[in-house]
Parts: sequence; structure tokens; C-alpha cells
Amino acid sequence: GLSMASETANGPYDLAKLIKLATDNNLVLKISSLEKRIAVEEYKESRALPNPEMEYAAGKFIAPNGEKPSIWGTGFKWSIPNPLERHFMLKAGRADVKRAEIQQDIEHREVIKELKHHYYKLRFFSKVKAFWQEKLDRLQQVYKITKAKVEIGESKEIDALRSSVEIQKTKTHLFQEEKHIIAEKTALNEFLNYTLPKDFNVADDYRFAPLPPLENDLKKLIDFSPKVRLTGAQLKRETAGLKAARYSIIEGIELSGEYEKEPEGKKWKIGVGISIPLFNQKGATIRKAKLMKEKAALESDHVKKHFFADLQRIMGDIRVLE
Repeated sequence: GLSMASETANGPYDLAKLIKLATDNNLVLKISSLEKRIAVEEYKESRALPNPEMEYAAGKFIAPNGEKPSIWGTGFKWSIPNPLERHFMLKAGRADVKRAEIQQDIEHREVIKELKHHYYKLRFFSKVKAFWQEKLDRLQQVYKITKAKVEIGESKEIDALRSSVEIQKTKTHLFQEEKHIIAEKTALNEFLNYTLPKDFNVADDYRFAPLPPLENDLKKLIDFSPKVRLTGAQLKRETAGLKAARYSIIEGIELSGEYEKEPEGKKWKIGVGISIPLFNQKGATIRKAKLMKEKAALESDHVKKHFFADLQRIMGDIRVLE
């Protein structure tokens, strides 16, 4: 039972298990998950409207005849932001949430790519180590046979020395591969937030699925690319920001109402106020928003074209290998 538990803890870990551990434990992915949650909470915070204010006042009124009738009044005031500006600001906030989701997807892909890189390097160095170990075992056998022949005079001492030198060279190569394996194990465990035991092992996993014919779906592939989607979300965010800037000249709307009791009688007062500044100070804000939108549009176009070129190059390389 103890040996089985130790074998399970130390491995061998295949690629699927390592990817699952990275998804659950990698610190970069945990940070990106928190950033997404922060973006969601910021959006919820931006949706909240200011609280209405309630007022109440009471007192005595001294009339000319000496009477002191009681007077009182109650009212409310609610200052709400410009509905059109708020609509587009919320639209920009939703785009920020989408950007955070896409960025999380990009971080996950980058982490898995680096994880696979270290995994395959570790398997490569393990194969090379096995090669040198097999060579060392054979050289040691040859050395024993040569040494025995030297003792009975069938071989010269120089032959045994040559075998000894080859053994030392092979041990040096073996030591170098062991150093490479330790380095790759450390790097791999770092991606997993050191959740694996020190002496863990990985399983061989060289499964390969041939690419389907992708040439006819290039547009779909480009639109599905996380980096293309990220720049697209940024463009939507800046477009909404520009529209919000254009409507921001009206700063807000104030709703108010009062109910009063005075010696002359009871009164109702209801009002709607719109704050419009005497001078338009939003020109620079609008120009900046326009520039941000133009920049986002150029970045989106650049990423699409760059991804298209990379996709064609990669597919060409893979077709040659196949």
C-alpha cells in the first residue's frame, strides 16, 4: 500500500495531469483570474446610481398677532448622471470585462505553451540521459573485459586506458544531462506552484493529431484568435468611450420634490434640473477619445494582418513536416 501511494504521488505525470495542475495552481493564472473578477466588480460598481437625499425640517413661526403655529417641511433630491453618457460608459465597462476574460484566456494559453515546452525538453533530456547511461554500462563491460585481457597478456595497458578515458567522457555527458533534467524539473514545478514532489516523474506523451484542412477557414481562425478578439474588445471600448465623451457636456440631471406645511397652507414643489455648463470644456476630452479609437482601430487591423501572416507561415511549415 505504501509503495503504491508513493508511486501515485511521484508520478508518472502525463501531460493532461500537468495541464490540470497548472490550471489549478499556476500563480499567473490565479492573478489573471483575480483581475477578471476585479473588472466584473468595477463594472457592477459603475452601474450603481447615487443615493437620493431626504431632508426634513420643523420649527415654530411667530405671527404678528403673537401666535406660534408649527411649520415643517420634507423633501428629496436625487442627482443622476446623464443617461446617454452613462449608457455608453456602461458599454465601455462591459468591454473591459470582456477584455479581462480574453486576457485570462491568453494567459492560460501562454502558461500551457511554456508548460509543454519544459515538458518536452524534460522528456528529451531524459531520453538523452538514457542513451548515455546505456553507453556507460557497455563501456564499463568493455573495460572489465579489456582489463582482464591485460592481466593475462592478451591486450595492452593502453587499451584499458582508452576505455577508462571513454568512461570518464561518458560520465561527464551523463552529469550534464542530469543537470539539464534538474533544471527542467525545477522550471516545470515552478509553473505548478511547486505542487509536485521533488522526485516526481513524467510519462511519455508524444501524441500528435494532424491538422485538418484549415486553408478554407482562415477568416474564422482569425476572428477566433484571442489576441484579435482582445484588440476587437479594446476597439469597442474606445468607441463607446468616444460616444460617452460626446454626450458628457450635460453633466447630470437633478430631480427634487418638497412638501411643506406653512401658516398659509400646505405646498407641493416638484422640479427637474439639468446642469449645462456655460462653456464647453470637453473639447480636449473628445479629441483624446477620437485618437484612442483611431489607435485601437489601427492596432486591431495590425494584429489581424500579423496573425494572418503567421498562420500561413505556420501551416506551411506543418504541411512540409507532415
